[in-house]
Amino acid sequence: MSGLLERDDLLTALASLAEEARSRGCTVLVSGEAGVGKTALLERFAAASKASGGRVLWGCCEALSTPRPLGPLHDVAAQAGAEFARRLDGDAHPAQGASLFPAVLGELARPPSPTVMVFEDMHWADEATLDLVKYLGRRMQHVPALLVLSHRDDDASLARLSPVLGELPAQHVRRFAVPLLSRAAVGQLAEDAARRHDAARIHAATGGNAFFVAELLRQDGRGGGALTPGDGERNAFADAPVPPTVRDAVVARAASLPAAARQVLHVVAIVPAHADAALVDAVLAPAVEMVDACVASGLLVAEGRKLRFRHELARTAIEASIPPLRAAQLHARVLGALEARPAGSVALAALAHHAQRADDAEAVLRWAPAAAREAVARGARREAVAHCRAALAHGDRLGDAERAALLDELAAHSFELNDLASAVAAGEAAIALHARRGDVARQSASLSSLAMSLVRSLRNDEADAASRRAIELAAHAPSPPATPRGTPAPNAALARALATESYLRMLNRDCAEAVARGEEAIGLARAAGDAPTVARATLAAATATMYLDYEGGVARLERLLGEAKDVPDGGALLADTHQMLATASAELHAFDIAEKHLAAGIATARRLDLDRVAGYMESWQAICDLFRGRWTLAGERATAAVRTQAPGSTNRVVALVALARVRSRRGDPGADELLDEALALALRSGTLQRLGLVAAARAEAAWLRGNDAGAWAEASRAIGLAAQKRHRWLLGELAYWQWQATRRESAAAASDGERSATPTATAASGIGTDIDLAVAADPYRWQIDGDWRGAADAWRAMGCPYEEARALGEGDEPARRQALDMLDRLGGRPLAERIRRALRDAGARAVPRGMNEPTRQNVAGLTRREAEVLALLARGLTNAKIAATLSRSPRTVEHHVEAILGKLAAASRDEAVAIAQARGLLGPVAKK
Repeated sequence: MSGLLERDDLLTALASLAEEARSRGCTVLVSGEAGVGKTALLERFAAASKASGGRVLWGCCEALSTPRPLGPLHDVAAQAGAEFARRLDGDAHPAQGASLFPAVLGELARPPSPTVMVFEDMHWADEATLDLVKYLGRRMQHVPALLVLSHRDDDASLARLSPVLGELPAQHVRRFAVPLLSRAAVGQLAEDAARRHDAARIHAATGGNAFFVAELLRQDGRGGGALTPGDGERNAFADAPVPPTVRDAVVARAASLPAAARQVLHVVAIVPAHADAALVDAVLAPAVEMVDACVASGLLVAEGRKLRFRHELARTAIEASIPPLRAAQLHARVLGALEARPAGSVALAALAHHAQRADDAEAVLRWAPAAAREAVARGARREAVAHCRAALAHGDRLGDAERAALLDELAAHSFELNDLASAVAAGEAAIALHARRGDVARQSASLSSLAMSLVRSLRNDEADAASRRAIELAAHAPSPPATPRGTPAPNAALARALATESYLRMLNRDCAEAVARGEEAIGLARAAGDAPTVARATLAAATATMYLDYEGGVARLERLLGEAKDVPDGGALLADTHQMLATASAELHAFDIAEKHLAAGIATARRLDLDRVAGYMESWQAICDLFRGRWTLAGERATAAVRTQAPGSTNRVVALVALARVRSRRGDPGADELLDEALALALRSGTLQRLGLVAAARAEAAWLRGNDAGAWAEASRAIGLAAQKRHRWLLGELAYWQWQATRRESAAAASDGERSATPTATAASGIGTDIDLAVAADPYRWQIDGDWRGAADAWRAMGCPYEEARALGEGDEPARRQALDMLDRLGGRPLAERIRRALRDAGARAVPRGMNEPTRQNVAGLTRREAEVLALLARGLTNAKIAATLSRSPRTVEHHVEAILGKLAAASRDEAVAIAQARGLLGPVAKK
């Protein structure tokens, strides 16, 4: 009962929410440190909900070394009924998450209402469960139910959960922090246990943690040394060892039990979450009174036929106390008992877990690869990687063919997680094994896969070499047996190699060649009956077509979307198709279509552990936000992407450009460093796709600083390549920056009669004579031709306010004043200052001075409280001192600081202050 002291207000608030949920549901987050009493609180709430006629569904996340995908949903299914359980078991394909998740929502809407669904210990949630929470959390207001999520509030747990919980709609989320017990509450508990004299020491030793208090009070009070821990023994309990006080309390309590009862504790301890009684019987066949003794001790809780520890810390303490050899023996017995059960009745992840802990190499090799495939089918790539690595740890027991197959799987999963170094290493090892075996077809396939990892690592020359070698091997491989009619068998290996080559040529923007290679691959793959390769080749050819015939390419890819849902590849093709539609459309400035597929693609990729796709699209989403004038959001997204995307990857190049362009256009510091890194990466790639994007950003940054020569030089890095590839938009922008960089020089020369002022001639515009501007995209070409009004109209139609303002800034005085108004709203200070100078130089009167301080803060997107916190940061105050100054909790201040970093696109507190100073966001309070 200790966990319910000082919880009346929380229970009342939860009961009120349950009543409101009859008409409008919400998500409830219950947080607190391990042992604080979250479970006790929710169990009491659940009991009250049932008593008032509601329905309660309860699921737990497990601390498996590799969690079972949708683990808590399987618990819920056992309570919800046979139909829902069948639906869950039937939805093995990840693309069918689109049907499973709505089914969960429908189950919550089923009477009696309200339904309370509890997911306990979300800090251990698998990726699929996190995606389910995001899906439900955005829709809970439409069902008569509460989604109650408990989680620890330590740094590690919050780092894992914050990206998910932060996406839930704030207006439909309620947060409850379960507090530590006060000194008075601990005194009451101590008095109830006739231990009043120990109350102060117990509170000092536990800090008011309800579990620690309860465990210490269960001791008989003798040997008080356990109650006086040294400094530093209390800590957060995410992955750290159990504190000595709790460990000693739990182990001492267990030692009072008979030896046979301690055996029961050991078995339950090595099975995360809970162990069913049948499993304990199969492993130990204990006397019933031994199980009863464990329950009576308060260490175990019996829930029907399931046994679990009252608290995870107790389980961890007991597990850690088991001698290693004994633990391995117990895991082996548990594994044997689970293997004896009917096929399909035990999660493969659990079998693999116990096989690993038993150090049973044969069992690991038997279950880990299967568990990896099950994880992929559920869209859980991280778990798949863990299982593959577990199997490969015993790879010396495998033949070359089996080990190579596992390495190929590891390379594929690592690629999808954007762990490119691991993907390349595994791929190269697999290729060597295939070569040693003389398996030319598989060697070719692995080379093609390696090429994809290399190109994502910006190692384009190596990728091209790997692809050419794959084609060569496949083309000269021993011919398969002829068909019964005597015709040669189709070369499926060559089809796969050509599909990869088509993709590489598309990335290189050699679009006609990409289409030709793709169509060749499609023909071979169809003849071989290889549907996945047909789809992959179609993806590459259709994307290349977008650059030649945009509408035709889009139509073909949208048809592929429907087909992709049925391809058994863990959802990779589905996400990739959204990615191509999104990012190619963004590159071609078709932002409406781009944003439609970015939203769908990111959701799909995150749900299915496809980090390479999600990260790339999130970086491009920041680019779209930039062009659409959503600069605060662009800065937040780009900052997050720069922090998370792997160095040396294509994803990082786009993220760097997005963040740098936000900073350049705002006049914030830090753009140059980002652009220098982006250029180094783009030069490694050497392709227009990377170099053109970076060159345009660097040219703009130089021009905004007034460095015309630098702008011309930066644009020159890629303009020839853009002209060669006939890329309308990159050619147009790079030509525009060259034209801008030479306008003042051209105007001066024309005024002296030295040069014709005709702006349509490329030589007169400062653009190379070998550049065909007829290919350039219309808005840029019109601006170069002097049609600023037509360009502004075009940018307005595309929803690009900064580009519209830039075009207006080249017009007459009314147009320039309109541009200033737009730029002040956006926060585009450098361009606005250029236009102000031009107006003053032209003799204009009453030129607006620009944004005042409140307007600048509004542009930054800071709330009043965030502005106050920022000012105190500038004074060098710590979070604790800021909290004391503003009478807020340190955690609240921490959230404000995180928001400030995101809104200012800053990587640190010092950088945030520097940006704020440069943008004039700091008031008098900031002065030291």
